[in-house]
Amino acid sequence: MKATHLDRMIGHYCKIVIKEPGDTKAHVVTGIIQEIEHQTRLVMVKSYSGCYCLSIDAIVAIKPKKMMCT
Repeated sequence: MKATHLDRMIGHYCKIVIKEPGDTKAHVVTGIIQEIEHQTRLVMVKSYSGCYCLSIDAIVAIKPKKMMCT
C-alpha cells in the first residue's frame, strides 16, 4: 500500500489525541508508534502504561515530542 505521512512517525515518541465516536471528551496517549496497519486502519503504540491499538479514524492529532527520561 502507498506510504503516507503517518508512516514517518514510526519509531517516534508522540502525543496522540483520540476521540472515539460517541465520546464527549478526547483522550491523550503518549508513547512510541511501533507499527501502522493500513489494511485494518490501526496504529500500535507502546507507552509507559502499556500497549495500545488505536483506530486511525479515531485519531484527531499527533504531535512528536522529545522523550522524557525517568
